[in-house]
Amino acid sequence: MGPIRDSDAARAFFRAKASSWSRNYDTGGGMGDRIAIFAAALSSRLPPGGSILDFGCGSGEIARHLGGQGWRVTACDITPEMIAAARARDEAGRVRWLLLEHGALPFSTSQFDGIIASSVLEYSDDPGAAIAALTGALNPGGVAIISVPDPRDPLRRLESWRRAVLRIPGVAGLLRRTRWAEGATYLKISRNRFALRHWADLLAKAGLAVELPEPCRGPLMNIVGRKPLAGVQLGIPLPAEDIFGNTKKLKFILTEIAAHRARLGRDIIVLDFGCGNAEALGRYLIGPGLRYVGVDFHAPSLAHARDRFAAPNAQFLAAVPPGITFDAIVYADVLEHLDDPLTALAAHVRQLAPDGIVVGSVPNGYGACETEKFIDRHLRLYQMLRWVKRAGLRLAGRPPNLPPPVPYNSESGHVVFFTPRSLRQMIGAAGLRLARFGHGGFVGADLTGSTIFAGRRFVDWNVRIADRLPSWAVSTWYFVLAKS
Repeated sequence: MGPIRDSDAARAFFRAKASSWSRNYDTGGGMGDRIAIFAAALSSRLPPGGSILDFGCGSGEIARHLGGQGWRVTACDITPEMIAAARARDEAGRVRWLLLEHGALPFSTSQFDGIIASSVLEYSDDPGAAIAALTGALNPGGVAIISVPDPRDPLRRLESWRRAVLRIPGVAGLLRRTRWAEGATYLKISRNRFALRHWADLLAKAGLAVELPEPCRGPLMNIVGRKPLAGVQLGIPLPAEDIFGNTKKLKFILTEIAAHRARLGRDIIVLDFGCGNAEALGRYLIGPGLRYVGVDFHAPSLAHARDRFAAPNAQFLAAVPPGITFDAIVYADVLEHLDDPLTALAAHVRQLAPDGIVVGSVPNGYGACETEKFIDRHLRLYQMLRWVKRAGLRLAGRPPNLPPPVPYNSESGHVVFFTPRSLRQMIGAAGLRLARFGHGGFVGADLTGSTIFAGRRFVDWNVRIADRLPSWAVSTWYFVLAKS
């Protein structure tokens, strides 16, 4: 693996603290809760017994705990004194301890199922390069969990003010021989105090799919990134992208389902609620290693799906069959069509396996796409445009060559318009937690998608730029949920 540069000042700081560092994990020490947090984050995302790297392990408390839980743990640090202290306390010999020399990771590509970095990257000279190197050591489908300072916390805001004071010439020198010297050194070396979006961008640039962390609950935030599988094997190619980002959504759902099946290590049962005619999603989900149950109440769409895609491992029904425990439930742009989405979600969750997931998408109820649709419902501009275009083709002697109609439930429009807050409230009320959150497209609906935003270059840009925008600014949200 490539080099990971580290600060000489950080190395010296932690060498001096190696003999007493483990006290931070004692009762009342301030770091004891990190052990449970990382253990829970790993066990909720990976099958037991996987290979874990504790990057920047310090005195080894988290690594030893994980080793005791049955994980195969490798722990590394840049400080010889820390590694020596950690190895001395590992009486059971459950952890492989390594000293990082010359800032290089001595690991092969795709070696670990999970990587944790507890309050490490804030000290790195180049956190982006560090994350990229760690991603290379991660297996496809594996997770990286980092904890970094949360600038939203009041303590971090106070530290930001103190850091500004320390930048005044002469202040750091005055504190060098006082009781504040250690705190001043910490604030100097802990220099990567980025906002959540910046950390998420670094993980995304390294090739990780980033989960949305919980709202600020303390001075640290945990951010989780999952390395995509090498590829989702499909029997048929995916369609070209459109202004709605439907192919991006399709890839998101297929990848999450495939990753979940890989984590479980067995065939899975998937409920696709609101499957419609199965042209947009169901046909791509159906395949080896998966039993597919598509449910919809629109009879013409169901009949089309049965005629085209029914198979020994795929059935299409008018209601959710009782008595089946599902490993995954999919809602692809469905919940916004239901009068009471919470009731439906809560009922389905009762048939979700304890380690099951819910994957889906909903439109931003007040995003650009919904706003355009609202305007167009009243002005009917898209309908007029289609009429004018078809009339022009007929007058030119070239009548439109329309494909055979496919049944589609166009009468069930959107009746619920989600905000980030209302979406979170519904998820929590159903007994679920948000494991991952993503963005679809930025702008575009039928009218603009067929006129000013119709070009292929803009369509591709539209789905890329959305990943860098705040959630309120995009048109569609993707999510992965797990039981609380």
